[in-house]
Amino acid sequence: RIEKLSVKLCFETEKGNLYLKPSDILYFEVFNHTLTVHTKEGNSVIRSTLSEIEKSISEKGFIRTHKSYLVNYRYIFSLNEFEAVLDNKEKVPLSRRKREEAKKKLLYFSRKNG
Repeated sequence: RIEKLSVKLCFETEKGNLYLKPSDILYFEVFNHTLTVHTKEGNSVIRSTLSEIEKSISEKGFIRTHKSYLVNYRYIFSLNEFEAVLDNKEKVPLSRRKREEAKKKLLYFSRKNG
């Protein structure tokens, strides 16, 4: 469950609710049916699906780069053929199917918020 609380998003975790500003989120990752939100401060497992998250926050600058990754455009340093390189040098997969859409969205969000 995600809801807007002023400028923060609310994510349900096993330990209770987690409130994050969209700008603090690097990316979301699904691995073995576990959804993890990666932030500047660390990682947290949240209760949701990547599809639900994507529907709720895609307009806030998040780009689906792979079936298992939803990345904040603010932290994408570059896109190459197989991965998105983040500002912190971390690399996340960029699937062949998502490549063109990711490039278009990155350009769109960069111009819109630039």
